[in-house]
Amino acid sequence: MSSQFVIEVTRYIEVNNCMTLTTLKQIILNLFIPFNGKSYTVDLLYRCPLTMNGLWTSYRCLTIQDDDDLQYVVAYAKKYEPLIQFEVMTFIHVFKTTSDIAA
Repeated sequence: MSSQFVIEVTRYIEVNNCMTLTTLKQIILNLFIPFNGKSYTVDLLYRCPLTMNGLWTSYRCLTIQDDDDLQYVVAYAKKYEPLIQFEVMTFIHVFKTTSDIAA
C-alpha cells in the first residue's frame, strides 16, 4: 500500500519534541492562510516510509490526531529518517458550524 502526495506549495517548519499539535496547526495556518476573519481547521497526515526497494519507496499514511501521535511521528522520523525530509500532508478546511451545514 502506498500513497502519492502531490503538492503545489511547500513550506518548511521546524518541529521539536516539545511542540503540541495545536501549536503546529497554528503555525501551518499562519503560513498558508492570511487572516480574513474566517476560522479554519487543519488535518495532518504523515507520510511514513515503510520499505525501500531500489528506486521505489512504499509509504503508509498516518493521521496525526493528538499530541501523542505527533510525538510518535517526530520520534520515528528522527530515528529512521535522519537523512530525508519529514513529510506531513496538510488539509486546510474552512471551519463550519452546525448552522452552516444545515443551511
